[in-house]
Amino acid sequence: RVIAGSRISLTIATAVVLISALLGTLIGLMSGYVGGVMDSALMRIVDIFLAFPTIVFALAVSTVLGTGQLNLVIAICCIQWTRYARLCRGEVILLKNAEYIEAAIAMGNSRASILFKYLLPNVASKILIMISLDIGSVILYCASLSFLGMGAQPPMPDWGAMISDGKDYLRYAPWMSLFPGLAIAF
Repeated sequence: RVIAGSRISLTIATAVVLISALLGTLIGLMSGYVGGVMDSALMRIVDIFLAFPTIVFALAVSTVLGTGQLNLVIAICCIQWTRYARLCRGEVILLKNAEYIEAAIAMGNSRASILFKYLLPNVASKILIMISLDIGSVILYCASLSFLGMGAQPPMPDWGAMISDGKDYLRYAPWMSLFPGLAIAF
């Protein structure tokens, strides 16, 4: 059951991280490159989202949306994208005045071309590093929300739900919660 639950937990975590990375990267690219009022407005929105603890915000969104895997993905994506937007914006601000960007502008490249052909490849390495670091924390967020009943519903094997199911039997059958907990830890 723990092995079957890994498919669900890892799929949800991968979906959350990829969607958040895509959304946050696009917003960060636009915000950092355009600057001005658009940058200020987008970064204030990011600041508002970052003011809330991730799990509390995801719990609130998940409560509004209801239970289920798709709602769990949406709930965590609603807060997780901000980290990628902030990182990408900072990198774009550092790179947008580089000589090769000025040369690309002088050659007549469009904004979209500059963003996706010149800036995105230089930001991608840092985004990939953040993706690899976020997988673990997103698995923990998913398991926490599933433990509270917001994730995959029975009989689907989900690590957080399995720990929740086993908490009543810790004295007599501790393996019901131990092995899903070890899977989350690994």
